[in-house]
Amino acid sequence: MVTANLTVTAELEAALALATAEDAPRAIEVVVDPAALTLSPGQITAATESSVEDDYAASIAPECAEGSAPRIWLLRLSPTAWSSVLFVPDDAAVRLKLLFASSLQQVRELLAKHVTLEAGGFRASDSSEASASAFAAWRNREHGSRELMTDAEKIRAALAAEELAEAAAASSAAPAAPRGGIVPFRVSDELIPALRRFADGSAAVLVVRLDLEKEEMGCAAESAEPGAPFVEEAVAAGGPCFLLLSRAALLALAPPDAAPPAPATGSPPGCALVYFCPDDAPVRARMTNSTAKSTLVQQAKYEAGVEAAAALEVGSVAELREDVARMLAEQAEAAAAAGQVSLATGAAAPSASFAKPSRPGRRRK
Repeated sequence: MVTANLTVTAELEAALALATAEDAPRAIEVVVDPAALTLSPGQITAATESSVEDDYAASIAPECAEGSAPRIWLLRLSPTAWSSVLFVPDDAAVRLKLLFASSLQQVRELLAKHVTLEAGGFRASDSSEASASAFAAWRNREHGSRELMTDAEKIRAALAAEELAEAAAASSAAPAAPRGGIVPFRVSDELIPALRRFADGSAAVLVVRLDLEKEEMGCAAESAEPGAPFVEEAVAAGGPCFLLLSRAALLALAPPDAAPPAPATGSPPGCALVYFCPDDAPVRARMTNSTAKSTLVQQAKYEAGVEAAAALEVGSVAELREDVARMLAEQAEAAAAAGQVSLATGAAAPSASFAKPSRPGRRRK
């Protein structure tokens, strides 16, 4: 999973350092500020003589009632082991869910510098999933059967969600890693050939979907034509998906009065990777697909030579059109400022002409 890389306040650093103290707290709440993009400490719950299940029931479960905002806690399970609790309601905004999922990854990496951190963590999307009984059931199922994270697992955690990375490492059927790193998802037989067709220009649009049951990515559809109707029809099928759009496909989605195209980068030139996640997608589908993005990026790069010049995350076709228009405008303005293209016509800007300087000692008559 992608790490949020938010600014960590000095107060949170100090709170995390408490994890190694002799009288370490039972839980540390982490406050994610979407506006300031910071991570800071919230309520710190002192440990009691009760069990971790009792302390969870008393301090954390009541904070996960219906209508509550997303929350993150770091939880001490034993004198030597910590874990995490992520509560993200199903009705939270997509961008907020992605922000909290990636923030959790960042916080876990910070905590792992101080203490031994159990892989995985407890996650819930409604009050019933976050109840004391659900937490106790998770503890009974996981405690003692899940190995503590090794240093290698901590490194893998920076690339993918812990539970998916662990499952891939433990499964004999897991795919071999490509040259670029670890891939926690399988890829279907038709995906790589489809990526190569996109690379050579045979396909203008690729639609890639993740099979949650098989944990396998595959090419759901492709089109040699860059028309917008194909994209709209593809995303109308429902659920999260990934779109690889050629330069021509992006221009087809832009309004007629969009800024003229600037010189393109990427391979193929000017292509973009779009993560399409509708607002009504279940939270687990959103988080898993967000994690799967790294698999697609690596496979596209190392197996087909595809490197997107831009990456977008949208929840609707209207938002996709707006973001494409904004992206093209920003690219055109940057190119115009650099003298690469005329903002008015899209044509290459003429080179400035200068008089050839006279040799030393010469004077104009």
